[in-house]
Amino acid sequence: MRCWNVFFLAWPGRNIEILNSFWETRIFRDILIHCCKNTKGCFRAKGFLAPCGLSEARNRLLTMATGEYVILADDDCHYAPDSFARMVCYAERYPEAAALIAKGSPETDAFPAAKLESPTRLSRYGVFKNAPSWCIFLRRDALITVGPFDEDMGIGAPTPWQSGEETDILLRLITAGKAVYRAPSIRVFHDALPATDSTLVKIEAYGMGRMYLLRKQGFPIWFRLVNIIYPLCVLILEFPRHRLNAVRSRLAVFKGRIKGFISNIKIPK
Repeated sequence: MRCWNVFFLAWPGRNIEILNSFWETRIFRDILIHCCKNTKGCFRAKGFLAPCGLSEARNRLLTMATGEYVILADDDCHYAPDSFARMVCYAERYPEAAALIAKGSPETDAFPAAKLESPTRLSRYGVFKNAPSWCIFLRRDALITVGPFDEDMGIGAPTPWQSGEETDILLRLITAGKAVYRAPSIRVFHDALPATDSTLVKIEAYGMGRMYLLRKQGFPIWFRLVNIIYPLCVLILEFPRHRLNAVRSRLAVFKGRIKGFISNIKIPK
């Protein structure tokens, strides 16, 4: 199943509510087919909004939500047939979990379904390595408690900070003492990003968003510096396999993080 910036809510009875700000016809058709084949309950789609930033859209859609779980999806991520069922199973088995993080992988590296492994509780530092934005499943009540999404962050925001709003929510949950678990038996797949000029511009903006997030959340200077250096270290490891794509993508991340680091913008309290 492919989703287009979709915002899901699912009930234990496998009823699914689909909240979205806009639809791409073919992808909407794929969602309907998947729901018809795999859902024993019912599903609804609603929430067509005027164009706006992603965080603003999510905040507006959340006011329409009535489901128990919120699933953040990307336009080019894919779900295994058992992804949603496993999410609900984990949520019922670990009721203290405010958020569950799936194991992400490129579709070409799809791995077979595994038994339900014990989840790992993530720290504030752990979410940066183990919580891709397209792998996040949230309890709606927990999200409402620490929300809303920061509308100065994320794709389409009126600022240079075009990422980080989902991680910001996870960090707020952890700060509030709520559990964020990595559940590796939930599988989500994501297409690799091509190193096109337009994509590189987005990647640079994502890098700026990361540094805004680190400043906003009060991370120490050493951790911010590690985040700046990290893409250069990964580039060395990726270069033998990905060559030019690795160089262009990682340098775009590095450039964006440098820009975000030296910015003098005032971080709101």
